[in-house]
Amino acid sequence: MNEITVIEKFYRIFGEVVLVPIPLGTKKPILKGWQKLTFTATQSPAYREKLVATVARGGNIGILLGEPSGGLMAIDLDGDDFAGSFLKLNPELANTTRTRGKKGCQLWVRMKPGTIYPNGQGYYSMSTRKGEKYGE
Repeated sequence: MNEITVIEKFYRIFGEVVLVPIPLGTKKPILKGWQKLTFTATQSPAYREKLVATVARGGNIGILLGEPSGGLMAIDLDGDDFAGSFLKLNPELANTTRTRGKKGCQLWVRMKPGTIYPNGQGYYSMSTRKGEKYGE
């Protein structure tokens, strides 16, 4: 799959979301001001080229979650065992879009319009009853 196809696939799946380049060797964006990007600002040919070049160099594409991307959120589950257990408790999420990492997965959901989030916090850790962290 070439770089442009990867980028277009994100838009086909998630709609108008803010895509952010993440260079090879890091898990976080290094682009200054990425937290304040808008969908419109990411549609310029120059920005698109940054995304394509990042993927071509082996980097990744992130999605700015929350309001900038139409309320898109990700539930990050840190292991395959946790994913199965979580979905058993939340069967309504079984057919949502799911991406995989080296371990575990992300379940993608969109908040209902008008939902107030993040309530002062960008993410919430999830733990088992025994206190073992299994995601956010």
